[in-house]
Formats: sequence, structure tokens, C-alpha cells
Amino acid sequence: MKLDFIQIGANIGNPDDFIGLKLQNHSINCGIFIEPNPKCFNILKNKFNNNNFFIEQIAIKSYCGKTILYIDNFDIPDHYSQIASTKDGFIEDHPWGPGSKLGKVEVSCETIENLWKRYNLEHVKYLCVDTEGSDFEILVNTDFSNLNIDTIAFEHMHTDGVHQTGPNYELLKEHLKKFGYNSVSVNGGDTVVKKN
Repeated sequence: MKLDFIQIGANIGNPDDFIGLKLQNHSINCGIFIEPNPKCFNILKNKFNNNNFFIEQIAIKSYCGKTILYIDNFDIPDHYSQIASTKDGFIEDHPWGPGSKLGKVEVSCETIENLWKRYNLEHVKYLCVDTEGSDFEILVNTDFSNLNIDTIAFEHMHTDGVHQTGPNYELLKEHLKKFGYNSVSVNGGDTVVKKN
């Protein structure tokens, strides 16, 4: 199967993020949204309910199994939080959180490689990763040698802690270079790398 994108940490399908902007200008039209937050997942499912999109309520990690998802403002009915993370302590250290109550939910998780095999993927144009603190762990532990992905966008602003970029960011760039990815842009807290 060939897809335009995989978005890990899709939230509610925000129109102003990397994938949202491409959907708006119709440069992509089929892909996988990954969102473990139950409230965001339901909104996402209703928003993109057609045959061009697959929507998964799982977390992507460096292993397959179960993990804990920490969710800000968990106790407010009909409120979805922008901040959810599988990284313990992330929300408490984030300037936007914690809000009223921190919730914990056990969710299934798998690796990028496992997702790739499960969908029998051949080619993906864009991989977008925005997991509030776990981008480094996910990407540095992924073997991209058998994954045919043109462009990877990730949030580097939390690679070394909340709003901290340092040695882990440099290590991640070197890891991606081993698979032929070079940085094409750094914008705010996001980095985009493209395969040569």
C-alpha cells in the first residue's frame, strides 16, 4: 500500500499543522492518523470519516505492548486537551500544563516498523511526529533502512526535556543522516528532513 502520510500525534487534525496544511491545499489525500488520546481520537474519527483515512487509537513507542498516556484537563467533560504525553512528568513540566486534573489512561502501543508491516506499506510521502516529548525516543530507535519514507517532520523542541534542545537533537539528526535524511528546514520547534 502507498500512502501520502502517517501522522503520529494527530490530536484533532489541526488545520495549521504540517499535515493539516497539506490537506488544505489538496497535495495529500490518504493516510494514517495516530492519536492515543480518547477525546481527541473521537473528534478526529468524526472529522475524517471516509475511506481515504485510517485512524488508529494507539501510541507509537520504541516497543510494542501497553503504555500510560498522561492527559491534561482530564476531568473537564467535552474538553479535549492539546497536551497528552506518554512521557512521565512531561505535562507537569510544560508551561501550558498541568490544567485542572492530570489523567492517566493505559493505551496500546507499537513501533513504526510494526505499523509499517501491519499495513503492508510500500511507500509514504510524509511521516509527521508530534508526541509531546517522545519524538526522540521513537525516531532514534527506528530502523528506517526498510521504510520508504520521503520526508520526516518532527518536533525537536522537546528532545532534551520540555522546551529543551541539545545533545539528543544532534544524535537524532545523525541517526537520520545514516538513512539518507538531511535537514531541509527548521521552523520554530519543528525540523523537516528529506531523503536524498
